[in-house]
Amino acid sequence: MFTQVYCHRTRRIYDIYLENFMKSWAPPLEDLLNALDYDDSDLITAVREKQEKDIYPYKICSSNHHSLIYETPEFADAILHSYGSSLSFIFYC
Repeated sequence: MFTQVYCHRTRRIYDIYLENFMKSWAPPLEDLLNALDYDDSDLITAVREKQEKDIYPYKICSSNHHSLIYETPEFADAILHSYGSSLSFIFYC
């Protein structure tokens, strides 16, 4: 169940959107106690406010994510070693 939920292609693309948005939204945290200044409602509010100005909040709010073109099998490393080629790419358009 872990791989079905946490490694699902749609969830992974939203993780990428959220990670990129959070890099530009929150200041770098020198002290982990500063992370306590933020909670989920701060993040949700920021995403909603910036959805018209930034691509990542727009994609999160509109559910208009990139589509998967090609994905290697679950054990891409085994294929990589047996064929010796770089097959472990995921392409989004």
